[in-house]
Amino acid sequence: MADMIAWFEPGQDEPTVLSNPAQVDALFDRMVTEAADAGVSVIAQVERGDAAGRAVLQLGVGGDRGFVGVVDADGSVMSTNGARSGDPVAYDYMGHEREVSSADEIGLADVREALRAFVRTNGERPTGVEWRPV
Repeated sequence: MADMIAWFEPGQDEPTVLSNPAQVDALFDRMVTEAADAGVSVIAQVERGDAAGRAVLQLGVGGDRGFVGVVDADGSVMSTNGARSGDPVAYDYMGHEREVSSADEIGLADVREALRAFVRTNGERPTGVEWRPV
């Protein structure tokens, strides 16, 4: 597992380093807790930027749903639950509102596993998610 960096907290000066499964789960659990305590869905961004290139995973958590988006050498994709259209859902990223379609939301267990897979594989696009191009 290679080191990845994560941005999550408003005002964060230094990224959170994710270098083992416990750190990955701790970030995800912190997101779930903050979303529940604040009553707002939250977003984190996880990045790899090294000689292998740049890959970014953005994940959102709120209630029993969330989303995953990836930007890598193959393009940009967003998770999908298969719905043709959806209503806008507000998420908070470091104090700024971002809207995501409810058609992009998937179960939290799938969001967690996508984060684990992204970090475990050094930024490869997780295979356990249905993707749509963006």
